[in-house]
Amino acid sequence: MSVNPEPPQASVRAGSAYCLAVSPDGRWLASSYGVYESAGGRHAVDFYDGSRPGGVIPGVYGVAFSADGRRLACASEYGKVYLLDTRSWEVAEQITLGNANLNAVSFSPDGEWLATGEVEGAVRLWRVGPLSEAGVLGRHPARVKSVAFSPDGREVVSAGEDKAVRLWDVRRRRLTGQVGTHRAPVLAAAWSRDGRRLLTGEHDKSVRLYTRRRMLWGRPLD
Repeated sequence: MSVNPEPPQASVRAGSAYCLAVSPDGRWLASSYGVYESAGGRHAVDFYDGSRPGGVIPGVYGVAFSADGRRLACASEYGKVYLLDTRSWEVAEQITLGNANLNAVSFSPDGEWLATGEVEGAVRLWRVGPLSEAGVLGRHPARVKSVAFSPDGREVVSAGEDKAVRLWDVRRRRLTGQVGTHRAPVLAAAWSRDGRRLLTGEHDKSVRLYTRRRMLWGRPLD
């Protein structure tokens, strides 16, 4: 009698995972606690393993892979931004932003910029290589839950607990618009590949899709 072996199980820490990102080649899944192989779920990198190269990376609330898959950005509640080399998983660069608590992170398509969202409401821009603060795009009056660069790199969308989805012009560093009217905190926002649609996930369990026609965003599709 043949017995089918059970698939390997991921080694998962107890607690909540606050973020998730998939590498461009689909091989890796990054979360609050580390990096896993998508095929089989092996825990490849444990952010809480003090013996690993680069040491412990605590309090990760945002993760993002660069478009070429060579770097993983981690945003920490302790005001730190880490850049990991995905070939060795060592910390290539890190920077600390005072007492700010970072909640979300996004790479620009060309890999030259990072955007972060803060518990204190700021949407901040960073240069990559070397990692340095470039300035504040703008602010929400509440915790920012999500940030994402547009596919052309010209805009950043941010979503927050103030029930707002806002668009920021990266070059001019200013607010260009607000998308939709929301009755609950907005927990996530993502672009379509062509940059014409925005998808939002909200605390009231709704998922909304907005379409841009010229410079105007239409009502969400039911």
